[in-house]
Amino acid sequence: MDGGLTYLDMIRQEPSAKLLNDHRDLVGTFTEANDWIQQVWTPLIIGAGLRYIGQVVSPDIFGQLSMEDLQQRIGDQLHIHMFQDIDAAESWLRIQP
Repeated sequence: MDGGLTYLDMIRQEPSAKLLNDHRDLVGTFTEANDWIQQVWTPLIIGAGLRYIGQVVSPDIFGQLSMEDLQQRIGDQLHIHMFQDIDAAESWLRIQP
């Protein structure tokens, strides 16, 4: 939640429609946070102008499953694409409008 609110503050200060979210070091699940992300964070971040998330997933299977769950929950509101490496995520974000 702290990280999500930090992103929100950053985007409010420096408006951007794009976010690179790097979870390469994440170990374990965060599905419990997905309710909060879906119900609270997503409407706020969309209101701040976010439209695209380049998500670098964790090599940890539980982290990957948590991100897939989140993508199913909010993927109809934000363009979320998952990547195995940061360069691919950066390249995808650069070509978004």
